[in-house]
Amino acid sequence: MRSGEVARDDRKNLAIQALAGSETVSDLAARHGVSRKFVYQQTHEARAVLDDAFSPAVPDGKVLFEVAVTKAWLRQVIIALTLICRSSYCGVVEFLRDLLGVPISMGCVHNVLQAATRQAGIINGQQDLSGIRVGLYDEIFQGATPVLAGVHAASTYCYLLAAEERRDADTWGMHLLDAAQQGLDPDYTIADAGQGLRAGQRAAWGDTPCHGDVFHIQPLLGLPLGAVAVTGLCVGYADEGVPAMVKPRLPQSVVLHLERYGSAAESGGVAVCNRALEAFSATAERSSYSWTDRVMSRMGQVAALSGRDRLRDALVRLGFPLG
Repeated sequence: MRSGEVARDDRKNLAIQALAGSETVSDLAARHGVSRKFVYQQTHEARAVLDDAFSPAVPDGKVLFEVAVTKAWLRQVIIALTLICRSSYCGVVEFLRDLLGVPISMGCVHNVLQAATRQAGIINGQQDLSGIRVGLYDEIFQGATPVLAGVHAASTYCYLLAAEERRDADTWGMHLLDAAQQGLDPDYTIADAGQGLRAGQRAAWGDTPCHGDVFHIQPLLGLPLGAVAVTGLCVGYADEGVPAMVKPRLPQSVVLHLERYGSAAESGGVAVCNRALEAFSATAERSSYSWTDRVMSRMGQVAALSGRDRLRDALVRLGFPLG
């Protein structure tokens, strides 16, 4: 038998038998129909694998690799420690001093980061922002310093991050006009009620809509995930001089929430409304039905929704966080 025709499992068994020493190499070769050279090859491969499996672990003091430490590499370490590890200036100073024996000052760390910021600013200023259809804006703070922030809603790409002394309309408008020079022309934006932010957008972009966010109000009202806060204005009232029957509605305890959202009164309120509406409809409309029946008839089938099935998509386009 030629050595190339020996199956993998047979070669493994041959090596085990050779290592065991229960038979001579000549006898093993003759019994398996291979040459003695082939037996020695398999024995050598098996012994190498065993030696590797049982060899001692690499000593802690063994040099695994070497790094050429240059000034450019040290600058990379400073930036990486700050941006990746979220290290403070003091942490960077201690790392370089204790692990690398390189003494630097916090001023040096600051200068390195500022130089990197200037380089990044040049790169950011060359980006094409014309693909951004929805922009998200907010004012965050580094200590007491306002930082104007703008983010692409679809990708979370941050195209505006500017520390300024003021956050008034002129400052916001200046940055938005600069972004427009890079092609930024969103369909609409989403922001909180900051007066300077909104006035700056009106000055820079005119009638571009700026929708209100729901992030700030959700925790205040205790809204569940996916719920949004909307406001409405009731105009007019019923003419008390005209006799009429008023169709029962859901109790205020179900639909009106004072300060915070709650659902404890929902089941009882719906039951009260069902009974009242059944009595009203039997008298006024000659066809008894409950509030639950009416909701099911309007939402049970797509055809009965009369456009309500597109309401969610419309809210998403307006910026409501419905997923």
